[in-house]
Amino acid sequence: NRDTVAKPPGCTALLLAVIAAISGRRMLQFGDSEWTWRPMYESLVECAVQLVRLGSDVSVKLNLPAGRDARSVVYRMFKLDNLVGKTIRELAPLVGSELLVQTIEQFADTDTKIKLANCRCGSRLPWKQCHAAKDTDTYYCLEESGRVTWRFSPTAPCNCKNTNKIHFKCCWEEQAFREYFQDDKSCEITVSMHQKISGVQREMMQMMRNNGIDMKKALSEFQGDPDAISKKKLDAIRNGGMTFIFEMSGYSHPKSKIYQYDPEVYAGTMEKMEPALMFDWIDVHWMIPKPELLKRVAEWNDALEKYCDSVCLTGSRRKDVIDLHKASPFAPCANMNCNKVETKVKQFDRCSRCLAVGYCSPACQREDYPSHKEACSKRGVR
Repeated sequence: NRDTVAKPPGCTALLLAVIAAISGRRMLQFGDSEWTWRPMYESLVECAVQLVRLGSDVSVKLNLPAGRDARSVVYRMFKLDNLVGKTIRELAPLVGSELLVQTIEQFADTDTKIKLANCRCGSRLPWKQCHAAKDTDTYYCLEESGRVTWRFSPTAPCNCKNTNKIHFKCCWEEQAFREYFQDDKSCEITVSMHQKISGVQREMMQMMRNNGIDMKKALSEFQGDPDAISKKKLDAIRNGGMTFIFEMSGYSHPKSKIYQYDPEVYAGTMEKMEPALMFDWIDVHWMIPKPELLKRVAEWNDALEKYCDSVCLTGSRRKDVIDLHKASPFAPCANMNCNKVETKVKQFDRCSRCLAVGYCSPACQREDYPSHKEACSKRGVR
C-alpha cells in the first residue's frame, strides 16, 4: 500500500521526465482527467526538451528496480508495452511530442551537441553565449568512449568548499587550475587539473613538430592514463633536476628558491598525490588564486609528510627536509632588491598588465620595472 516506488536503477532526470510524460499522455485519454493531466504533461515534455538541450545522455536505458517495486502497477505497464530495456531515444516517440523527437535528433551528433548544448546556469543559452564565452573556457569533457560530461553548474556553490561563492566566481576561471565535471547518471563530481602551457613548453612542442613528430599521436599515447603521464614527469624531474621544473613552469622567476629543492624529495612528494590531481609546486605563486593556492599548500604539505613517512625520515633530518620543501601561501615581493614576504595570503598587489608578479609597494614595482618590462610585454594579456 505504499504510495511510492523506487526509481529505475541508473536513472537520470531525463529518463524520469520521459517515462512520466508517457504515463501522463495515457492519462489524457480519460476525458475527465484532461484538466488535471494536461498542464502536468506539457510541463514534463518541456522539462524533457530542456534536459536534452542541456546535453543529457539519451542512450540511458529503462531498467526495473529489484524486489517488489518491479511488480508495482507503474512498472507493470512498462513491461506490458515492452518498454523495459529501451533507451530514451527509443522511448521519445511514445511521448507524443514532435519537438522532443526533433531535439533528440538535432543533438545526436557529438560535435553538434558540444556546440549547441545550453549552459547549466538555467539561462537556456548555449555555453558559448553564456558562462563559457571566452575562448579559454572549458565547459565539457569528451571521454574516449565518446560520452560527454559537462562542467559543474557555474551558478551552484563552488565545490572547492573554500569559499561561499558560486562556482563561476570562484574556481571556474582558467587560472583556477581545477575543473569540476558532473556525471548526470551518478551525480558524481570529478575534478581534473588544468594548467596553462608555458612559453618554454610551446617552444618544445614546436621543435617536436619541426622534427616530424606527430603531436596528436604522441599525446594520445597517454590519453586517459594519468599514471603514464605522471611517471614520465617524475622521471624527468629526477633526471633533469630542479632546473626542469624551474624552466618548464609557467611561473618561474629569479626570486624563486625552487632550485634549492632536492629533486628526489620533490618527485617523491608528487608521487604521494593522486595522479589526476598532481601539480608542480612553485613558491612564486602570484598568479594562483587564493582558493586554489590554499588547497595546493595543504595538499603539498600532506604529501610531503607522507613522503617522509615512506622513507622513514625522523628527528632532525625529517625537520630539515620539511623546512626546506614545505609549501607556504605567502609570496615574496618580485623586486630583486626587496626581501619582504607577505604576512597575509595575497597581500601584495600584482602587476596590472601581466598579473604574473606581485609587489609589496608601488615603489618596488617602479624600481623593478626595467628588468620586468620584457617579460611583462611577452606575457601581456591585457
